Amino acid sequence: MEKRLREYLNEAGFARIVARGSYENYPTQESLKRSMDMFASVYEERAFIDSVVEAGIANEKQMTEYAGIIREFGKHPDSFLANAHCEAIGWKP
Repeated sequence: MEKRLREYLNEAGFARIVARGSYENYPTQESLKRSMDMFASVYEERAFIDSVVEAGIANEKQMTEYAGIIREFGKHPDSFLANAHCEAIGWKP
């Protein structure tokens, strides 16, 4: 979807559309571990677990396993993560 943001804004009638991309990264082992712990905690939140299970995406055991995998990734000395972000803004004529 992100690669089509400009297209969607054009179709909706916006003008002067500006699109950009950026990366968020975790350059130190400490920053990566902290971020992975935060991401993993989402998989342990009751409301999130219930919605995922209800949608049939995963069961509760799998959610616990995913949280553990994410945490282990954050602890591994060779791990690196960069998240791509895309955004666009347009003005209504």
